[in-house]
Amino acid sequence: MTHNTYRGVAPEAATRSLLRERQSSAWPGGFTVSQTVLESWARCLKAGLDPAMTSPARATKPREQDLRFAEQADSVLASRRDDLEQSESCLSLTNAEGVILRQWLGSRALAARLEHLDITPGFVVDESVIGTSSGTSLLSRRPTLVRGPEHFATQFSALTSAGTVITHPVSRRVVGSLNLTCHFADTSRLALAWIRQLTADVEAALLHRSSRAERTLIERFIRENRDTGHPVLAVSSDTIVTNAAAARLLGGVDQAGIWEQAARVLTADHSIVDALTVTDGRRLRARYLPIHDDDRIVGVIVRLIRTADAGHPTSTPVPTPTLDGLVGHSAAWRCLAREVRAAGSRPMLVVGEPGSGRASIASVDLPSEAPVLDARDAAVAPEAWVARLTGLLRERPSALLMRHLDETPADLTAAVADALSSASGRTILRATATRIPGTSGRDELVAPFGAVIHVPPLAARLEDLPDLLRHLTERHTPPGTPPPRWMPDAVQALSRLDWPANLRSLETLVAQVVAMAHTGYIGARDLPAHVISAASRRTLVGLERAEATTILQALRDHQGNKKDAAAALGIARSTLYRKMRALGIDLDTHSF
Repeated sequence: MTHNTYRGVAPEAATRSLLRERQSSAWPGGFTVSQTVLESWARCLKAGLDPAMTSPARATKPREQDLRFAEQADSVLASRRDDLEQSESCLSLTNAEGVILRQWLGSRALAARLEHLDITPGFVVDESVIGTSSGTSLLSRRPTLVRGPEHFATQFSALTSAGTVITHPVSRRVVGSLNLTCHFADTSRLALAWIRQLTADVEAALLHRSSRAERTLIERFIRENRDTGHPVLAVSSDTIVTNAAAARLLGGVDQAGIWEQAARVLTADHSIVDALTVTDGRRLRARYLPIHDDDRIVGVIVRLIRTADAGHPTSTPVPTPTLDGLVGHSAAWRCLAREVRAAGSRPMLVVGEPGSGRASIASVDLPSEAPVLDARDAAVAPEAWVARLTGLLRERPSALLMRHLDETPADLTAAVADALSSASGRTILRATATRIPGTSGRDELVAPFGAVIHVPPLAARLEDLPDLLRHLTERHTPPGTPPPRWMPDAVQALSRLDWPANLRSLETLVAQVVAMAHTGYIGARDLPAHVISAASRRTLVGLERAEATTILQALRDHQGNKKDAAAALGIARSTLYRKMRALGIDLDTHSF
C-alpha cells in the first residue's frame, strides 16, 4: 500500500509538483508534455488518484448491447491483424464506460505486460479509474496520444497509448473507444492517424448495419440539415439526433419534451405545430413532420423556429434574481425568485407541498443562527411555546423561522397572531405552511405577513431537473471526488415520474444512485428498476407496474441477458418479449 503524497494538495500545485518530479527523473531529453495531459493530471489528482499506483477495476458481465457492438467492430478490426502484428502493438475496444470488450495482440511480450497490468478484457480503463491514458478520450471526446511518462500512473510509463471515441452514426452517442498500445520506445505519431482511420471504418460498419428505418431517419436528417444554421432534430421511438444549432438551444428536459410530442406524431401520423419554451426562457415554434418508409412511419423531423416577443429578440434571456444556495431557471422558478426578492424584508409566509423546498426558500437571507420554531410543538406545552415565540420576537434586532404555521393549535390562534403582529419592522420574520391558514377560518394568522409566496411542486418545474441533479449530486459526492454527470436519457426518464414528495424524493434517489455510481456518468441504465418501470412510455398502474418492475429487475440482475432473465422469471423468452412490448418498454434500449 503506497502513501499518496499529493493527497490534500491543491490540484494546480500538485500538477506542477508532479511535472517537476517527472522531468527530474523519467523525462527524456527535449520531451514536452501536452496541455491536454496536464489538464488530465489535474483531474486525476483532484479525484484523489495516486500517481504511484492505480488499479484497473474489474467490471460486471458485459451487457448484451456491448456484445453486439463488439461483434460489429470485430468484423472490421479482425482484417487488420496483419498490420497489428507488424507494428507489435495491442488494439483494445472498450464500451462507453471504458470496459475493455475485445483485444487484438501483435506482440507476446506486450501482451504479457498488459496482462500483468490488468489491461485485459473485463477491466475498466477509464481515466477516473487508471488516470491519464488513451482512455482519457472517453472524457475529452478528442483523439488522445499519451506517451510514456505522460501517463498519470507510473506503472504505465513504459508504454504509449493512442485512443479515440467511437460515435454511433445514427444516435450520435459515444458507444465506445479504440485504443492502440505499444512500448514507449516504439512510439509513432502515425499511431493516432491509424487509430482514427480504424474508428472511421467501425463507424461506417455501424451505419451499414443499422436498420433500414434508422438509415431512412438519418438520410432524411442529412437532407434537412443542409442549412446548418437552422435547428433540426430527427426523432424515432428510441433515437434522437440533433444538429449543432438545435443542441445549443435544447437541454436534456427540452429534448424529453420534444420526444414526447414526437411520440404523438408517430401514433397519429400527421404533422403538427407546437409552441415551445426552452429552459433558458426562449420561445420557439416547433414543426413536427412524420418520416415515412413506404407505408410505415419510422420517425419525425422537428424543425425549430425562433420567435420574437414584442419585437425583442428572444435570444436575450430575462435575468433571474439569484437565491443563494438554490438553483433553477424554469419559468416557475424565475417567477418564484422574483417574488422572493420583491418581498424584501417584509414578513414572508412560504406555502407549498411537503418536500417542495419551503424551508429553504423561507431561509433565504435569514441569518444562520436564526431560531426555528415548529408550530406542531405548541400542543405539548402551549403556554411555554407562546412565551418563547413572544420573547424571540421582542429581541432587537431579531430573526425567526416558524415552520408549519397552518398546524398551529386552534385554541392558540389568537395568541400566536397577536405575537406575530407585535414583531417590529427590524424583525426578519419567515414562516412555512402546506396551505394558507386562512382557508381554515384563521385569517388572523396570515395577516401579519406582508408577502405570501407559493412554491411550485417539482412537477411544475421539471425544466430545472438538470440544475437540481447537478446541485444534489455535488452535495452527495464524497469530498475530493468529481461528481458524476447525468446523461440526457437519465434526465428524460426522471422527468416522467410523479415525485409525490417533490425535492425530498429526488434527493433520496440522487443519494442512492450516486452512492452506486462506478463511472463519471449516470445514464438511464444506472437508475433503480422501479424508476425505469415508472418512467416507461405509457402510464402503468396496479399489476402492470408491479410486473414491469419485476421484469426489469430480472433483466438488471442478469446484465440484460433476456434468456437468463426469462429463465429466472419462469417464463419463455418469447413470453418475455411479448410482455415487454405490451408494457411499452423497449428491450433494445440501454436502460438495463
